[in-house]
Amino acid sequence: MSESRTIVLDGIGPNSKPVVVPIQPGMTILTGYCGTGKTVTLAAIAVALGSNEKSLVKPTEGLHGGKVDCCGVVLSVSANRVTRTGDADVGSLEEFDVGSLIDPPVKNADSRNAHGIKSLLRMTKAEADPALFHHLAGDKAAFDSLVGPDAQKSADLVEMAGKVKRAFEKKCREINQQAETEEAAAMADRDAMKGIDAAAETDPKKLQQAHTEAVQLHATLKTQWDAYWDAQEAAEAARAKLTDATGGARSIEECENIEAEKKDAYEKSSARVKEIEDELRVAKAEKLAAFDSMESAKEQTAAARKTAAATAGWQAAINNAAGGIMPDESRMTAAEESVSVAQKRIEQAAVIRAAKERAANAKKHQEAADKLRKDAHRMDLAAKGTDAVLSKAVASERFRVIAEVLIGKLPDGVEKPYYSFSDGERTLITGEEKIDRVRAAIPSDQMGIIDLPQRVAQDLPKSLLNRLAARAAEKNVCIVTGLVDEGPLRAIVWTPDLWPASNGKPKKDLIAATEDAT
Repeated sequence: MSESRTIVLDGIGPNSKPVVVPIQPGMTILTGYCGTGKTVTLAAIAVALGSNEKSLVKPTEGLHGGKVDCCGVVLSVSANRVTRTGDADVGSLEEFDVGSLIDPPVKNADSRNAHGIKSLLRMTKAEADPALFHHLAGDKAAFDSLVGPDAQKSADLVEMAGKVKRAFEKKCREINQQAETEEAAAMADRDAMKGIDAAAETDPKKLQQAHTEAVQLHATLKTQWDAYWDAQEAAEAARAKLTDATGGARSIEECENIEAEKKDAYEKSSARVKEIEDELRVAKAEKLAAFDSMESAKEQTAAARKTAAATAGWQAAINNAAGGIMPDESRMTAAEESVSVAQKRIEQAAVIRAAKERAANAKKHQEAADKLRKDAHRMDLAAKGTDAVLSKAVASERFRVIAEVLIGKLPDGVEKPYYSFSDGERTLITGEEKIDRVRAAIPSDQMGIIDLPQRVAQDLPKSLLNRLAARAAEKNVCIVTGLVDEGPLRAIVWTPDLWPASNGKPKKDLIAATEDAT
């Protein structure tokens, strides 16, 4: 629906005469030299449509008050107060400040992006609600365990999104550190198998049995070895003692032979005593002598027996040594080596078992690390997902948020950080966005009004203004803006041929026609 309206400002700003601003779908341009009242006129229209920026709206110097009649709304302006009454019969979205979005009052890149996002969120009236982020963690319980109450109590959605993102990023870093610890443990456990023969016997029972057998064999051979040399030493000692004890005396056999001879002599002497009594004295003497010799022989025999008993152990030691067999020294050496090898195998088996256990642990550590990496990836996606929440809250095909940077899209589809576009490109994106937003926010039969600050419009190519005006006309929306020009304040209604391609200035005849109409 196309319609024409007028906005009348009386006693406002530097103009002593009423200013009439025609409104119709497309664009109305306030032109005039610096100080003629363009900025005040635009500010008064914005306040009438709902803006709270009233500081510029003042009555004309020398007057007690002024008045603005704007599409059903009346502003009563005094030196200290601006009062709004009535309801506008046109639609506007003053909370969507085009100028503030295009040219923020901050220069820091992060601050500009945050300011731009907040400007868009004010337009959509998106509220800071932690529930918007619950799905990023899985559910509310998981979200509450990750994000502290400070972030959840924030009244600013952009600030809340930033805090939520930091919480997810912090958790991501913590989990990644845990994953690195697990991976380091897995690597260390895997390295434990380096240089180890995993095929070697590791059964403790088998290895202990082999060790026991080796020890027993060695003990047997050592006993034989020790016994042999102990026998040799005992024999040598016995020989020495035997020699000392006998001292060259007769043997038992010799003593026994002598005893037998003496006995025989005694018997013969007794017989002769009987036979030769006349030789009694001689015989008796011989008898006594023989008796004495016999007794002496008995004593020698007893002494021999005593000596033989004393030296019997020595002789046995000598005989034992003589009959002993010296063990093979190479067998003793081999037995000792067998015991050593068996012991080393037991120790090596313990190392292999420990290494295999660590290798099994390496798998567990790696599995834990892989799970942690997945959890960290989920936290990273959750952190990035905060941008998607903001993009959804912005609810625009021309704007979205990536890594807390406001991304803009030109009509031809080119996307990049919004504040890396030129002023003109930003104005084109934002102007078309507000046109569509205003159109969507008001009834289809109602005209919309958009105020575009002069500081934004002043240096724009006229082709871009033509494009915005044409789109506004198509959507039954009027853009009101200002441009510096020579002469007094004038209101020019845009027409498709207002700015021909070959000339950057409005046509004089169109200006005159507009002035006549107003």
